[in-house]
Amino acid sequence: GRASAWHAEGPGFEPPSLHQFEYRMGSSSIVTGIFSMSATTVLTRLAGGPDIVYLFWPVLLGYLRIVSHPAILPRPLRATEAMRNISSLLVRPHVRAPGEAEGFWQAFESGAHPGLRGNDVPGVHLVALMRQNGVRRIYTRDRGFRRYDGIEVLGLPEDE
Repeated sequence: GRASAWHAEGPGFEPPSLHQFEYRMGSSSIVTGIFSMSATTVLTRLAGGPDIVYLFWPVLLGYLRIVSHPAILPRPLRATEAMRNISSLLVRPHVRAPGEAEGFWQAFESGAHPGLRGNDVPGVHLVALMRQNGVRRIYTRDRGFRRYDGIEVLGLPEDE
């Protein structure tokens, strides 16, 4: 099967048998609490398999941080609910959640551009993880990922 990573600038999905899963990545994003139907469709399809899906730890922990934060969401999830949502994905046989492996720092450095600063760091981190795990495609609305050689950005269709 083909491997993809997931990163969304919109809220997440509610696949069959999963609890509500809201997701935002990036501390500069504004969480509206309104589901993006295109993100819902893509993540539901990925969660259903059979293709291998990589959900990297910075993304999963970013989800946990944001959806449980009362200063970000008017009705945040309890951490236990958000953790259940993550677990409901991780138990699927086609979902992988790798972390940094030997040589990560070199992979990070190779992805860092000369003007690297602040909000660029999480993107370079994610790209380094993708490269370490042979993942070339990412679903995202973040156009910044287009600047990385060898990374194919699969945008989310516009919501209707």
